[in-house]
Amino acid sequence: MAENTNIIFTKADKGNVTVALDREDYLNKMRTLLSDNDTYTVVKKDPTRKIINGLHDILTRWKRFNYIDYATYRRLNCSDGVLETPRAFGLPKIHKLNSPLRIIVSSVNSQLHSVATFLHNIIHGSIPKAHSHIDSFELVDKLTGLHIEDNYKLISLDVVSLFTNIPVELAMESILNRWEHIESNCSIPRDKFLCAVRFVLNSTIFSFNNVHYQQTFGTPMGSPLSPIIADITLQDLEKRVLGTLSFESPFYFRYVDDIALSVPSTMLEFTLNSFNFVHPRLQFTPEESTDDRLNFFNITIIIRDNVVEFDWYHKPTFPGRYLNFESKHPLCHKKGTIMSLVDRAIRLSYPRFQQKKS
Repeated sequence: MAENTNIIFTKADKGNVTVALDREDYLNKMRTLLSDNDTYTVVKKDPTRKIINGLHDILTRWKRFNYIDYATYRRLNCSDGVLETPRAFGLPKIHKLNSPLRIIVSSVNSQLHSVATFLHNIIHGSIPKAHSHIDSFELVDKLTGLHIEDNYKLISLDVVSLFTNIPVELAMESILNRWEHIESNCSIPRDKFLCAVRFVLNSTIFSFNNVHYQQTFGTPMGSPLSPIIADITLQDLEKRVLGTLSFESPFYFRYVDDIALSVPSTMLEFTLNSFNFVHPRLQFTPEESTDDRLNFFNITIIIRDNVVEFDWYHKPTFPGRYLNFESKHPLCHKKGTIMSLVDRAIRLSYPRFQQKKS
């Protein structure tokens, strides 16, 4: 394998699958993505020292005014002698035509990883859970038996490249809107906290193939801060859009950037346009139900006789691998795998049976 230098082995973006790629094809796809001048720009000089100095100035002020203690200061600070510049790599989306790549910026052991984690923990631990947030079990429990009118259709919406299309200004506004929740869990004043978040979001520097880049728009896929920033930004977007719709959807739920809802058949285009109107970089792609069936998450939402039912769903990229029974794992692990799969199938496919059982 080491002799085949023209082949790259990596994981797929989804599906827990190993993929073999032609090296030159991989490099060309990455170069094409990184040539997007609206999102990335080439940096001729390694900016590591500038980022470290900026972080040091922020943390020094925090320590001077007792916003953080000395131990936290030491934990969040860094030096260029021990940390690395983030590196970018691409994961192939094998479930899409021609297997395009998703750019991941690995920030582990980077200059801003610790402070990004620190900021994420404060925000995540402070704000209330969005009403729209759902996991597959909650979705089944809440929608089973729900009545849907004849003129309504199931649709799902998916954000195009969510993290790299989150506008920083909308993100900052979303944090500001939640400051009354954050301040009770944060010793740092509002303006100083927002300044640190903006510094992290505006300092997305990484290297690929010995070339340094700066991400000039959005948040990096791989930073600890990006998920919570994207989530609260979408919370505000959906609240704004749903308040403008001229109809009431029987349900609306979201998991990260995947949205499921039901709308009148005549309002499909209007609904999509309403979501896409908020910001030119935040664009959604729709998927309509077929034969009153919509695949969402790992379940299929089914409308039968105007009533919502469910079935278990696997994406085409699902490899069907769990745990090899011939492996050296303890027998209890193997039994546990089987029992968890059976329980999952029952809970996702037959929630009423599960309720009677409990």
